[in-house]
Amino acid sequence: MQERKKASLKSLITSCRDKLHSLWDQSQVPDDLRIAAFPQAFVEAYTDEMYEDHEREIVRLQARLDSMQPLLPKLGERTAVLDRQAEYELNKNDPKR
Repeated sequence: MQERKKASLKSLITSCRDKLHSLWDQSQVPDDLRIAAFPQAFVEAYTDEMYEDHEREIVRLQARLDSMQPLLPKLGERTAVLDRQAEYELNKNDPKR
C-alpha cells in the first residue's frame, strides 16, 4: 500500500514539476531564480507536504503569469531587440560582412 502511495505521489509531483517548468518558461524566469524561489522542485522527495507545496506554487505562479499577460508581448519584443543587438555586435567587427 505504501509503495503504491509513494508511486502515486511521485507521479503527481512529477506532473506538478512539469507544470511549474511550463509556467517558469512562459514567465521567462531564469534557472537560477527558479532554484532560489522554489528549491522543492529540485529535491527528490515525494511526500504529501511536498505535493501540497507544489500545488500552492503552481497557483501562485499562475496568478503571477495571469497578471503579467499584458507585458508578455513587450518582453518578447525586448528579447528580439536584444538578439538583433547581439547579432550586430558580432557582425560589426567582421571584415567579411
